[in-house]
Parts: sequence; structure tokens; C-alpha cells
Amino acid sequence: MTEPPAEDRSLSPYTGYTRAHWEATADALLAAVEPYATADRALYHLPGDRVSHAGRLSDGLEGYARTLLAAAFRRDETVLGRYAEGLAAGPRGVWPRITDRSQPLVEAASIALALRLTRPLLWDRLDQGGGEGHRARVRRGGRRDGRRCRRPGPLRAGRSGFSRVSDPGVRYRAAIRAAPAGRCRRPAAGGPPRTYPWRGGRGGNRGPGPRAARGGEAPDGGADGRSGRPVTRLPRLRAGRQNPRMTSRIRHVTVDCADAHALGSFWSAALGLPLHEDDRPGDPEALIEGAGLLFVTVPEAKTVKNRVHFDLQPQDRGRDEEVERLLGLGATLVDDRRRADGTGWAVLADPEGNEFCVERSAAERGE
Repeated sequence: MTEPPAEDRSLSPYTGYTRAHWEATADALLAAVEPYATADRALYHLPGDRVSHAGRLSDGLEGYARTLLAAAFRRDETVLGRYAEGLAAGPRGVWPRITDRSQPLVEAASIALALRLTRPLLWDRLDQGGGEGHRARVRRGGRRDGRRCRRPGPLRAGRSGFSRVSDPGVRYRAAIRAAPAGRCRRPAAGGPPRTYPWRGGRGGNRGPGPRAARGGEAPDGGADGRSGRPVTRLPRLRAGRQNPRMTSRIRHVTVDCADAHALGSFWSAALGLPLHEDDRPGDPEALIEGAGLLFVTVPEAKTVKNRVHFDLQPQDRGRDEEVERLLGLGATLVDDRRRADGTGWAVLADPEGNEFCVERSAAERGE
């Protein structure tokens, strides 16, 4: 840590601390947290064994949002450049979804305020060299009537997220939340099954959801299925001008298994991502938020080798250390293809026999 500025008892008779002291303290704190950023810089996992009630993923978002706010007050372009990388990756499924009265909603407020404070230094520069546009991914719909909005208004906070006052098409909430699919839960004793119509579902319980409503018929008489607010319908594209990017996307990778919650818990620990807050032991489905992995209980047992498998790359440790950690969680070693020169990989199987590979970390590969 650099030497603090000299005390000035004339400006600060009691402590001697001036503005320069607090600026130096903020700079030191921002430098200290940098090693704890993930590879995509969208999460900051600070040291310590204690995880909050919101889960490790939400804690990582909190580390990003709170330190971004400190960087915003400092207005250091070099530091803000690091947070720009995380801002490009976070809305693409890394950050947890926002729910009413949830911790991610609080962190979204910090991010929104930081973007407002640093607009010329961060927000307005996101599209520079960003390919298809980092800023467009964050705003998710910053066009109205086929034209780009000239000047988005200030962010307005609501129970379900953030939107621009002057442009209802700009939905910061939609970018961060990126809500995973909803499910029909098991019915309570003597009661009807609980469903989440704003998130869709599986099979016959699939609801239209707000995304479907914005492009077609709206549920509940033209209102957003979650909040009851009117839905903004986007104009139809004329023939011959269809957006070529409006294709299908992978919503889940679904894994059939004998015990959805048990297998989901293994992969939750393996990936460091939480199960959905409504998942309980004995439920027929379990969803890992942030990864799009859906585990479904089926009566059939696994009989042959999987045609699709996961390749894991450790983020904060080496390959061999990660193999030992996964074995401790309940995996088994199927085929050891590690070589004497340090290259190669290990083939493991999860508790239900689904094969996956553990490769070398980026540091071990020299990346």
C-alpha cells in the first residue's frame, strides 16, 4: 500500500485527514479487491468462508456492484475499464435474476447509480470496439419505433427493477434479471399446484410470460403477468425485414436423473452456483440458476455412455486440485488421461454416473 498523504491539522483539526486521504483509501480498497474478480470480471468473490442467505452468486454480484460504486465516485477511467468487461458479461446469464425484495435488486440499484454517475466515462463508451454492442446487451431494447433513442432519461427504480423514465423500451431490469424458466411446483397439502406464469413452465403448465406478451397476446387482459402493469408491445417488422437474429436459443440443458435435488446439489457445489430458492429435497425438478442446468427426476436408469458431457475448467485452482475437490463431493474417477508433462485431462462421473471432464486451468494452459 502506498504511503498516505501528510496530515493537515489546519484543514482537519481533529483527525488531520483531508479529501486526499479518503481518495487514497478508496484507491487502495479498489486495488485490493481486484485479485478476487472472476475471469469475466462480472463477479467479485471476496475471501472468507461465510456465505450470506442470498447465496454465493448474489455475494459475488454484491462485490462487483459495491466496488463499482466506489470506482464511480473516484471516476478513474482505468479502473472503470475493468468494470466495463464485467458489465458486458453479467447480463448474459452470469448475474442472478432480480426478484421483489431480493439482494440482487439492491445491487442493481448500485450498478444503476454508478452508470448514471459515470455515463461519459463508462456507459457512453461501452459500444466502442464492442462488436455487436455491449451497451445494447445491457439495455435490451433501447430502440423505439425502429430508431435509437437519442437521450435516455434517468433510471427509475421500481419493485421489479429499473426502467428509463423517458423510454419504456429501455429495461435495465430485463438485462440483469434474464429470468430462467419457471416451473410448476409440487402442490401443497390439500391445495392446487403452485405455478409461476410470468416465467413459463414445463409441459402443460407453461405460461406465456412477459417476453411472449411483448411480442403478441398479453396475459391477464393486456398486463404483464408478473406485475399487472400494461405491456409495451413492439411494432411488427415488415415482410422482408425480419431480424435474422430472432431464432431459437437454448433455454436449459436438462439432465434426467433418479433424484433431481440430490444431483442438482452436487452440481451446485461443483460449480459454486445456487439451486433455485424454491427447490426442496423430493421435488421432481431442480434448477441451478446462472448455469441453465435443469435436473428432472425420471423412472428410467442410465444405461449407456452420455453422448453429451461437460468439460470443466477450474477458475481458482489447478486441475489436480479440482479433481480432488470433486472426488470429495461424491464424483468418481472413470479415466485418468493426465500425462507426465502436465497436459491431459481427467474423466469423472457424477453421483449418478454422468461422465464429465476436468481440464487444465487457464493458468496451467498459459492463457
